[in-house]
Amino acid sequence: MTNTTRKAFTMQHMVRYMFAITVAFAVAAGAFAQNAAKGVATPSSATEDECIAALKGDGDWKAKYDACTRLRQVGTEKSIPALASLLKDEKLSHMARYALENMQYPAATDALRKGLGKTKGHQKLGVITSLGEKRDVKSTKAIAKSLKDKDVDVARAAAGALGRIGTVGSNAILAAFAKSAPAELRDAVAEAQLTGAEMLVKDNKGNLAVPFLTALTTDEREYVRLGALRGLAAAAPQDAVALVSKTLTGSDPVAANFAAQIVAEYPGGDMTKPFAAAFPSLPPAAQALLVRGLGDRKDAGGREVVVTALGSNDKAVKLAAATALGNVGNEADVPALSALIASGDAELAAAARTALANVDNKSFDEAIATAVGTSSGAGKAVLVELLSDRMAPKAAATALASLSDSDAAVRIAALRSLTKLGGPAEAPAVVAALKSTADDTERSEAANALNAIAAIHKDAILPAVLDGLKGASTPARLALLRNLGVISSSQALEPVLAAMRDRDAEVSGGAVRVLAEWKSADAAPHLLKLAQGKNAAQKDLALRGYVRLAQAEANAEVKAQMLASAMGVAKAKEEKWLVLPAYGTLATKQSLDSLTAMLDDASIKNEAGNALITAAAAFAKADAANKPTAAAAVQAVLAKCDDANLKERAQKTLDSLK
Repeated sequence: MTNTTRKAFTMQHMVRYMFAITVAFAVAAGAFAQNAAKGVATPSSATEDECIAALKGDGDWKAKYDACTRLRQVGTEKSIPALASLLKDEKLSHMARYALENMQYPAATDALRKGLGKTKGHQKLGVITSLGEKRDVKSTKAIAKSLKDKDVDVARAAAGALGRIGTVGSNAILAAFAKSAPAELRDAVAEAQLTGAEMLVKDNKGNLAVPFLTALTTDEREYVRLGALRGLAAAAPQDAVALVSKTLTGSDPVAANFAAQIVAEYPGGDMTKPFAAAFPSLPPAAQALLVRGLGDRKDAGGREVVVTALGSNDKAVKLAAATALGNVGNEADVPALSALIASGDAELAAAARTALANVDNKSFDEAIATAVGTSSGAGKAVLVELLSDRMAPKAAATALASLSDSDAAVRIAALRSLTKLGGPAEAPAVVAALKSTADDTERSEAANALNAIAAIHKDAILPAVLDGLKGASTPARLALLRNLGVISSSQALEPVLAAMRDRDAEVSGGAVRVLAEWKSADAAPHLLKLAQGKNAAQKDLALRGYVRLAQAEANAEVKAQMLASAMGVAKAKEEKWLVLPAYGTLATKQSLDSLTAMLDDASIKNEAGNALITAAAAFAKADAANKPTAAAAVQAVLAKCDDANLKERAQKTLDSLK
């Protein structure tokens, strides 16, 4: 059970207490919005006398509503009688209370107190709520009578008000009533009891709250027991450590976890060390919970005990300490956490890694960089990546130096770091790593890092890539060619074209694949030439790449020329199917004419029809004057295509054009 449960419970009953008020305000808000829409202004400058006159007059509900609102701001004692007269009013009681509740005059409280005996239902509920908010001790007995009101909502409001009044007397009334409270009121009364004790603590009378809270610690309801536990810790600070220690070692695991939460949230930095002092006397399970609470306090005063806990032989304690150091540790703890990362225990390593990653302390960066130099293996690999996760100043330099490590895991970690942080300065070393390794995983990580750098820096790393191609193995050359595709500049294109003529079929094929994915239009002529060739595999790749570039072309005239060229190359129906969707992105009369003509080819007419509908709709949308031409094109689809779904789409498009 956490404080979230308690808050949820409090909210639940607050909603119940305020039900009538919420409804009334909703009605008022609706009327206010209607008047605002009609241009009725709020009398924000009305004087008190004008507001009083409005309340006493025969004006409409809206005028009196506005007057109450204004009196909350400017009302004095002389407006109290007029406001009090509205406490029984079904529509205006809530607004009258809204004004009276805000007034510090004794007469305003007297008016609410007198109104308690004259109201019923929602109006009575509201008056009780206001008296509770004002913590009116004199109304305690009168409110207590309402605990037995036939209206359950009124009774709940009475319990809540007595809790907020928060005196010894109101707490005693609630304690006595709780013994025989009907089932529908038990939760509301319990919440009120906890609130009443909190009010005593707030009034610096925590010692008087202790008996009431102690009685609640044996309640059968868990949330009540836990609320009482929290309350006792606040009511008697001198006993808080003993109370928490007892609960941490108790047989109730939920309460023990809640006690750790109390440690985390207990106010006052001076309480950190007293809580920490309890550590040695606790059994391991309780120590782990206490350390968790100390870590969540985020107070460096608890660090010493947490460091001690890190040396525990109990894994749970050790795990809690590693986690806690993420909140209370300093750079001196980096070696110990680094050792855990390399310990071989996955849970401890994960906790230590999270702690090192999350500490918002720049001095950790330097300490982690130092730890890299004294570490090895998997532990070193994690630290290298941690530096990049933290965006530490030395992260890139540390990763660069780690590329020559004898351990592949460290080198891979360095490459992953350079994927995030690398630039032109690091590119030559990444290329060298890519060329030197025979491990597929390491080569893949090097390629990823180089591609990430290329995506940002483009031609700036081209010299390093071109130099790397010299003497590279086939796998490395293929990776470097793909990197040229990421750069996709005119300067990077020539080496790819040269590689297409390579005697190594794997290299030449890889170059074709790179060219087919080229991002700039300067590859188009070369792709078209390949598409016109006899090599079926290359032709398919090239045609796809050429159509992709054509589809991305912004100039409609150039796009039309490219698509016409593509259709000229496409011989088989499957090849034509590749081209036709791109025609749908060309919203011109020429495109409509070309596609309409293709409807006569039975092998592609349905695909052409789909593209024609798309192009026609875009053509009509561009200019309303184009609608007749677009409609005629769609009509041709209806006339010449036989696919049912296509005809349905054509008809819908035609209907929209009309």
